[in-house]
Amino acid sequence: MENQTGGAAQRDMFYPASLSMTAVAVTVLFAAVVPVSLLLVNARVFGSALAVLFAVIFALAWLLHPLGYALFADKLVVDRLFLKISIPYASITDIDELPDSFFNGSVRFFGAGGVFGWFGWYWKKGMGVYILEASRTSGFVLIKAGTDYVLTPDDTDGFMAELARRLANEGLAAQPHEV
Repeated sequence: MENQTGGAAQRDMFYPASLSMTAVAVTVLFAAVVPVSLLLVNARVFGSALAVLFAVIFALAWLLHPLGYALFADKLVVDRLFLKISIPYASITDIDELPDSFFNGSVRFFGAGGVFGWFGWYWKKGMGVYILEASRTSGFVLIKAGTDYVLTPDDTDGFMAELARRLANEGLAAQPHEV
């Protein structure tokens, strides 16, 4: 990332997003599907195509899964190996802690559903479309910023408090509250 002077921007705070045991289990299970599927499929071309497909999906999931959330002087960044997501503080209108049951009834229409976490575009009745960048299915934080983002920092309370402090320092109205 570049700041306006051309140098690398320094993150002030980092909140990791550790994978839950469920995400680890799903990831390991998915990784095991490739060699098992090759053993079960007799057609050489189909087996090779299937192996390539699984390898591409696995690699994309690894590159795009959330590693954590970085707070910079002027923005929140979802830290990923590839295609980081930047959310300027000025665009944030609200932050909320969501109940652990929030994910129930969510429908994924583009993204990952357990391999290295849950991330991508999801839909939920009563909320509509949102971007999920989660390493587990609990400890959700909603960031409203034009688009709704749902994150899962390991330290939910610390993350929300620090983000609220930064928003208040910027004179922005968004303050955390539990839904």
